[in-house]
Amino acid sequence: MIETRDKYMEPFLDEAEENIQRLNECLLAIEQGDLAVVDEVFRVAHTLKGMSATMGFQNMAHLTHRMEDVLDGARQGAIEINSGDGTSTLFECLDTLNMLLGEIREKNDDSGVETESILEKLSGLLSIPSSENRKNSLEVSITSADNGTGLRMVEVKLQPDCMLKGARAFMVFEEVGPLGRVIQSVPDEKELLEGAFQGDVFYFVMDTERDP
Repeated sequence: MIETRDKYMEPFLDEAEENIQRLNECLLAIEQGDLAVVDEVFRVAHTLKGMSATMGFQNMAHLTHRMEDVLDGARQGAIEINSGDGTSTLFECLDTLNMLLGEIREKNDDSGVETESILEKLSGLLSIPSSENRKNSLEVSITSADNGTGLRMVEVKLQPDCMLKGARAFMVFEEVGPLGRVIQSVPDEKELLEGAFQGDVFYFVMDTERDP
């Protein structure tokens, strides 16, 4: 990864700066009521996510991934981003991206920039329920293996009218990660982690001694 970073760092920095500048222009347009650029903002976030993930800059990748979820909700008409918390949160994302890029330029790393607070604000726009209330939108069935291996078969059902199913599936995977190792999932883990899931039910097998 270090060799990849050294080889592609300058092109990455140049392209990231261009995309962040374009993001700023689009957000200013959205603030003025021009929602025709939402698709372009989504594409910019998607591009930044792919670039940063490839280079190993996880804070930038996670932030732009969550931005994708919000922008996808805006494209579906489920989230308003041109007023109130939507606009201010996206501009805060822009500020954070600039800080992340500055950190990468200076230290070749983005882990020193705090992103948890802005991720929580984006999750708020997605109306993702807290752990206490998540049972209202999710039904989880857990089956233990009989051979003492610690394997768990987990079935997760989303409410049929659940909005932004890809984002919900992604959040489930984020929460169960610390509990053990996901061995296999249906659909594929990549689809779930990229927020592409649009079904009502997904399954995964975990190696864990604790119930998710």
